[in-house]
Amino acid sequence: QKRWPASKPPSASNVLEFLIGMLEMNAGHADEAQQRFERSLANDEDPGVLSQLGLLLERTGRSKEAEQRYRRALELTPSDSLADDLRRAELRESLGNAARAEGNTQEMSAEYNRALKAWNEARSQVDGPTGALVEMRRGVLLDQLGRHEEAVDAFQNAMSYAPQWRDVYATILSHLVSARPDLELASTV
Repeated sequence: QKRWPASKPPSASNVLEFLIGMLEMNAGHADEAQQRFERSLANDEDPGVLSQLGLLLERTGRSKEAEQRYRRALELTPSDSLADDLRRAELRESLGNAARAEGNTQEMSAEYNRALKAWNEARSQVDGPTGALVEMRRGVLLDQLGRHEEAVDAFQNAMSYAPQWRDVYATILSHLVSARPDLELASTV
């Protein structure tokens, strides 16, 4: 851009800032990632970037700040399609996670229930890997809400939707590490 200021760059600077931010985040450079995400947002207040910044803030112990980013991303995410509805469900779940980190169990439950409702509504519209994703998210939420038997059913549904997709098994096992122990489910997975 410095060399040819009159030409249009092949990628917008906010997209490059976001991608570099993702690389920094994956490399464990939280401060650099945050700076890149914020630079990206300065040019375009994108819900995806806000969500990633919220995740970064949540993982670095700043759940109140994360909540603000998630709420803004939710405001900016339309409800025009199934994909939008799934993004909104993920944001609701993220809001529940931020509330849990703050110790606000009432808000956590409310957001988890809103997310679960959205995932439930999507069930009849998806199959394959997307169906597996929906069932995995449902399973995690159901378990967080104390409905373990229903969660087990959702996890089993996820495995049947995409039996060859490793992420299904990894996500379920990852959840089981921090959830109530269930040796039978873990062995099945």
